[in-house]
Amino acid sequence: MRPITNIQTSDILFFNKTIKGFWLFKYLNELNKNGSKTNKQIVVEHFYKLLKEEPNLFASKINKIFKPVDFQLAIDTYRTNLSEGKVLLDFS
Repeated sequence: MRPITNIQTSDILFFNKTIKGFWLFKYLNELNKNGSKTNKQIVVEHFYKLLKEEPNLFASKINKIFKPVDFQLAIDTYRTNLSEGKVLLDFS
């Protein structure tokens, strides 16, 4: 409920950018018109449904997996390949 700042008029006029708002509680109330569930229950159910429908939606790319003995190599790999994905340590 605050004024929007730092928006360039040229972005809207010349680059077809738009501003759109989303009010989560209004959306949740529409989903739950009978009032039988809390907003938290609705969010959790929809999140689980989304994860089932799109299992890779929140997936991370894994670059390499190292054993703890190779910790320094894991750090070096991470530093030199930041955008290549996660570097994990396998403690099994």
